[in-house]
Amino acid sequence: MSFDLFYGETIGASHIKKNTPKEDSGLTYETDKYKIFAVADGHGDPNCCRSELGSRFCCESAKEKLVPFMENINADDLFKTGIQFNIVNHLFSSILYSWTTKVNEHYENNPFTEDELNSLDPSFKSMYLKGNRIEHIYGTTLIVGILTDKFLLLIQQGDSHCFMINAKGEFFVPIPGDANCIGNVTTSMCDKDAHEAFRYTVVELDKFDLAACFLATDGFEDCYGAHFNRTAAGVAELINVANERGIIGLESYLDKRLPEMTATGSADDITVTGVIDLEKTRPLTNVFENMVRSIDLNFEIRAKEKKIADRVNKMNFLTNRYNNTKTEYDRVVKTLEKHKILLEKYKQDKENLKERIFVKEEEVKEVNFFDALVNRCRSFLSTDSSKVLESAIERLGKDIDRNIKESETIVNEYTVKYNKLSIDKDKYEKEYLEYKAVGEKIDEE
Repeated sequence: MSFDLFYGETIGASHIKKNTPKEDSGLTYETDKYKIFAVADGHGDPNCCRSELGSRFCCESAKEKLVPFMENINADDLFKTGIQFNIVNHLFSSILYSWTTKVNEHYENNPFTEDELNSLDPSFKSMYLKGNRIEHIYGTTLIVGILTDKFLLLIQQGDSHCFMINAKGEFFVPIPGDANCIGNVTTSMCDKDAHEAFRYTVVELDKFDLAACFLATDGFEDCYGAHFNRTAAGVAELINVANERGIIGLESYLDKRLPEMTATGSADDITVTGVIDLEKTRPLTNVFENMVRSIDLNFEIRAKEKKIADRVNKMNFLTNRYNNTKTEYDRVVKTLEKHKILLEKYKQDKENLKERIFVKEEEVKEVNFFDALVNRCRSFLSTDSSKVLESAIERLGKDIDRNIKESETIVNEYTVKYNKLSIDKDKYEKEYLEYKAVGEKIDEE
């Protein structure tokens, strides 16, 4: 075969930061008749605390079962619709059984450590300690490819990714999708129905001109935002590295490139593997370069369109916010004017109230004065005070009588004097008139 295997892996940036192990695994294996390549992505769930072992066991089980399968398979049987599923189903079941056996044997020989127990949720801890769902501790996905001169068989369980490229440079996703693999949720080798949920495809190479097949854990696609065209462009870029530097050069490039990708992209483990026919891909170098430029340009255009749309949306949002704010401002201004009028009224009311309070305070003082006077009178009207008052009244009465008598005596005295003066006045007046008449008579003479 003119196909070459390639392989690259790196621990995720987040795993380095958290000091947790790389949970991805992968392998390649070849003979002069076939090539095997596989990747497995151990689950990041803390309750799958041995997933890094689970992914390694899975790749090992795939290889262990595929080697005898390839020694005994009749390729033509894989192309027969009636028996194809049974053959592949039996193969996957044997891989699943081998993996399940490995993880249970490992658990038997390696009970939980204290740190592992402390990392588990109580419900999972209880389940595991009862010996139930031990496989879940080692949970992982799997995607494996087997390439011969006649066919490419691809088997998948979970959410890793596969691209198939033909001699025209066209990209395909050959394995049917799984509606249960959404976001961070994926089917798994540890599921109870794993033997029913696997997917596969058989590619007849005399009907499909295969140039390359690329497998990767989801840490690779996530570096491109899980965008099909951008991820395809990333694969095309790697194929062109192989076209220029060869397979060894590609693997050296992956040793440097993958750590950069996880550090600036997904932060997840990345494992990639596959097969490339350089005789078919080298003529596609310009095609892939144009594809990368075109996709990058389209992505840049879409990014700018999104940026413009975001700015338009932001402008509309700010316009609406301004209009709403202005409406609210106008309402507040009107309310403020109303409150100013009310404030003046309240001020006047306050002054009126102060005046009323002053009047009331004076009234209270007057009432208090009369209350005090009444209380004093009441105290005088008590038993002891009554005697004092009666004595004082009696003395006052005597004084008044004495004064009246004195006044009457004085009045009588002055009456007598007045009468006497009146008689003297008449007498003197008569004498004056007589002297006046004598005077006038003398004047005439």
